[in-house]
Amino acid sequence: MIAIVIFQEAPIRTVEQAIQIALERSPRLQQARERHQRSRESVEQQRAQLRPQASATASYTRLSTALANSSGGGSGSGSGSGNPFPVGLQGSPPGAGSVQLTRAEPAPTTDSPTTFNLGGGSLNQTSLGLSLTQQLDAWGIQKTLIRMGSTDEAIQQLEEEKVVRELVFTVQSDFYELLRAQEYVRVQSAAIASSTESLRVSQEKERAGSAAGFDVLRAETQLANQQQSLLTAQNQASVARTNLANTLGLPPTAALAPESPGAPPSVPPLERAALLKIALEKRPEARQAQLNQEKANLNLRYAKRGTTPSLSARLSGSYNPSPANAFTPKDAATLSLNLSIPLSDGGTTRSQRTSAHSDLRSAASQRTEYETGIAKEVEQACLSVEDAQGRLQSTAKTVEQAREALRIAQVRLSTGIDTQLSVSDAQATLVQAEVNHINARYDLLIALARLRWAVP
Repeated sequence: MIAIVIFQEAPIRTVEQAIQIALERSPRLQQARERHQRSRESVEQQRAQLRPQASATASYTRLSTALANSSGGGSGSGSGSGNPFPVGLQGSPPGAGSVQLTRAEPAPTTDSPTTFNLGGGSLNQTSLGLSLTQQLDAWGIQKTLIRMGSTDEAIQQLEEEKVVRELVFTVQSDFYELLRAQEYVRVQSAAIASSTESLRVSQEKERAGSAAGFDVLRAETQLANQQQSLLTAQNQASVARTNLANTLGLPPTAALAPESPGAPPSVPPLERAALLKIALEKRPEARQAQLNQEKANLNLRYAKRGTTPSLSARLSGSYNPSPANAFTPKDAATLSLNLSIPLSDGGTTRSQRTSAHSDLRSAASQRTEYETGIAKEVEQACLSVEDAQGRLQSTAKTVEQAREALRIAQVRLSTGIDTQLSVSDAQATLVQAEVNHINARYDLLIALARLRWAVP
């Protein structure tokens, strides 16, 4: 709501103001910018795959007494592969031993389990670990993927530029169409004023007996027709106003007060070959087609990844401040190289390469299609400028002649020399001449905007 009030306080008057607002508010442009940003982040994600990957681990384990202090055979308490929290109490129950008055050496027996006390064990096991992994892109597959991503990012950047250029042209076209519609309203309003005066003169002459009733009837009919034309022109102006507001991202009630840009700008030399060369070098569509073909070549190389070995290195270290026994070290480190060589992928890589070749041919065909389309747009823009420029020069003289003819017809009618029919014909001729001149003028403005769009 605040934005609407601001626009009502400061009406849009020039095409430059309209372009600035459209660039700030266009949803389509915002979407193109977001796609560009997403493509940039995708490339960064691929680059991250070639950077070292670090991870840290921490663990805590509670061991049983038997696992911490002993190991043996026979019918002892078991190994660590079982439940670390077995059911039952550890040690001998109360009263299991006997009191001896004299010390005697126990007789050896092979029935009881042999226990070796390792000493230094701890029931609480804490372990800390740190690992560092580096992917070694020895065959350049990941770098190829990064180059593909960078190419795609450049294509999205050009897409953003293309949207900006199309938006500028659309704003200019809608702006001039609104001015054209307002000029239609002005011409029809002037025609109604003239017809109203002619009707008044005819009625006075009829009352004076110097004119027939047919002249009055004809003047009334002409006035009614022009009122209908004015209503149509006003509706066209409302539609054009709504279209411009929608292009600018504004509500239909936004304050739009476009001002005529004055005389059309000078027409540049229309040298087709030079203009086409510039367009093929600078149009974002042409550069997009070129980059898309380069991307297809990279995709052909990337399609071989299914049969390409992969290599990575891993450095890891661990620290255990409370080992389970005296023979377990507190810290350890390992360095490993991992090489994976695919032997068969069931024909997947062959199918991917066939598809990549097809994409490459399609990209080459698309580039040719884009270049042909650009050449067509340049030629059409030049023809539109030449046509509108020629019509503008001829219709300017026609308007002057039609105004003079109407003035003479009105004088002859007022003096009784001529009839209302001559005035009506002269009025209709003037309206048509002014409409033709308005069309030629704004057609030239739109054609020049199209030429700037076709040739940066």
